[in-house]
Amino acid sequence: MSRTSARVATAAPKRQDHADGGNGAVRDEVESRDVSDELRSLQLSNRERWGPSRSWIRRAFILIILAGLAAVILHDKGQRASAFLAQITQNTKAGATVKEFLTSLGGEAPGQIVTMRVEPRDRQFLSTTGFIKVPNLIHLSAEVPGTVVEVPIEEGMVVQMGDMCIRLEDARYKAELDQAKAALDGSLARLNELKAGTPAAEINQGRAKLDAARSQRESAEKTLDRETRLIGTNAKAQHERAQASLEQAIANERLAAHALESLEQGTRPEQIEVGEAEVRRTEAALVQATYNYEHAKILAPQAGTILERNVELGQFVRGGAPGESLFVIADLTQLTAVVAVSERDLSLVKTGQTCEITTEAYPDRLFHGEVDRLGAVVNRQRGIMEVIVKILDADATLLPDMNCSVSFLRNVDAEDETVIVPRRSLAGTEGDFHVFVLDENKRARKRLVQVGNSIENDGTVEVTEGLSEGELVIIADGVEFEEGQEVPTVSD
Repeated sequence: MSRTSARVATAAPKRQDHADGGNGAVRDEVESRDVSDELRSLQLSNRERWGPSRSWIRRAFILIILAGLAAVILHDKGQRASAFLAQITQNTKAGATVKEFLTSLGGEAPGQIVTMRVEPRDRQFLSTTGFIKVPNLIHLSAEVPGTVVEVPIEEGMVVQMGDMCIRLEDARYKAELDQAKAALDGSLARLNELKAGTPAAEINQGRAKLDAARSQRESAEKTLDRETRLIGTNAKAQHERAQASLEQAIANERLAAHALESLEQGTRPEQIEVGEAEVRRTEAALVQATYNYEHAKILAPQAGTILERNVELGQFVRGGAPGESLFVIADLTQLTAVVAVSERDLSLVKTGQTCEITTEAYPDRLFHGEVDRLGAVVNRQRGIMEVIVKILDADATLLPDMNCSVSFLRNVDAEDETVIVPRRSLAGTEGDFHVFVLDENKRARKRLVQVGNSIENDGTVEVTEGLSEGELVIIADGVEFEEGQEVPTVSD
């Protein structure tokens, strides 16, 4: 019976119930049970719906999975030793470095066997950033006032020590210089005269003047004596004139006698001192005049590059004014790198330590330097200290305020044989660490090693004894090799 006919058979008795009355209810219940049994007989079982073949496949698939897991568990060590033979050969030929090896580990499953060629310890152990700085910026200013009449230098030009940068109007300074020279010549001549003493001719001349003054006095005395005898007959005025002439003659005689005495005695010490003081005064005036004249030309005090020009023709400069800067000159071959070192890393930085410097502008250019000095204080808010690195091979490509990176290097001795290997290559316990080295016959050799410091940022460890640069170390997580165990290559 179809499902449609079943639904019709179920509905027919319900219409008959109304005609038969009470007896119809019993018949309806019986007929309903018959219909339900018939419907259940028409339903398909899961086996009939999917068929016998699908159930068999599912059971077989589960059995295969279980069998595979059992095989992996039973043959784990053998499989791990042989599954990566090709990779061992590849790494042996390639001679992978530590960094290349660690980079390749990202996609490896635990237990993979690879080799790594032992390499020297990286000298770079601390890097930081900063900027390029000129240690000595020279601000050129005028020493004397004046009007700018010549400026032969432009910004960006390279000057040598002594090159003229600015010339001021110097006519007035030239005249003052000539006057100072003449004054000095006169004072020197006078001093030399005092030191030489009085010449004999001057003494004779002094004596002659004294004799003349004495003769005049004697003549005046005679005249006065005659006028005195004749005072009764001559006028009183003539007598007074004779008296005055005598007094004048006496005074002249005294002066002549004093002058002769001075000439005969020579130069006094105090006269020489006065002469020497005059010479010193005129010498100082000459120095000042020379300074003013020479500094009317402003010269470069050292070789360098003109970084700034702040002066124009016709400008009046005050000379010696604080803060006045006409040019800024810097020697760009003497540069430093100013970097910030974290407080926790200060113990790693020492004066004289070797460094490598690169810049953002020229990342492929490597410059060399050394730590010149450490700052005097630590920045408390930032927890850093400024470190000044002297750049030893600076050239024209480096400019002030460039951003730079500085790598501090270990000062490695020539006899230092420390190498680095991944920590995964180590086996054993503290004080008894060992690694396995792949020899030229592709056999594993156990090697006791002395371990140094771990380098946390790249997962390596220092080995101070037991390994040499260029050897191949086997890295096998959890796999222990027997001494001399053959590690076959792909061709074996």
